[in-house]
Amino acid sequence: MKKIIDNRPDMHEISYSLGLLLVEEKYDQAAIYLQMAADALPGRSRIHYNLGLLLQFLKKEKKAERALLRALAIEPGNFEFLFALADHYIKRKMPNNAISVANKMIEFFPNDKTGYDMLRYAMRMTRQLNMDGIPQPPMTEKRW
Repeated sequence: MKKIIDNRPDMHEISYSLGLLLVEEKYDQAAIYLQMAADALPGRSRIHYNLGLLLQFLKKEKKAERALLRALAIEPGNFEFLFALADHYIKRKMPNNAISVANKMIEFFPNDKTGYDMLRYAMRMTRQLNMDGIPQPPMTEKRW
């Protein structure tokens, strides 16, 4: 496998290898191949999104956030991407960031209740964290 990485595979090799690694549940190695795909095709939002989800699963939160933000920078109004980022912030107990993303969801999709639900949930989380005396991390800079 190292030989394939060193020889700069084409996208067919990356896709094939990635598929095999995912089937075999070798997620760390799969993340390497997704990163290679993201580097080779930086304008493909879906690759960044999938990389973000995989990195989130691997508990690499900062890298996951960056990948999801890259996906949104390419495709700012994508509902799936917005939802994934808001969910990511909720799981990390970063309600201020989740509120910001929920507001974007509402801006892009005012007739969909999901953004409003996410906003209410993040606001409740903010109140609960404040009542518990748990400091909230500062908002991260958005790039979309």
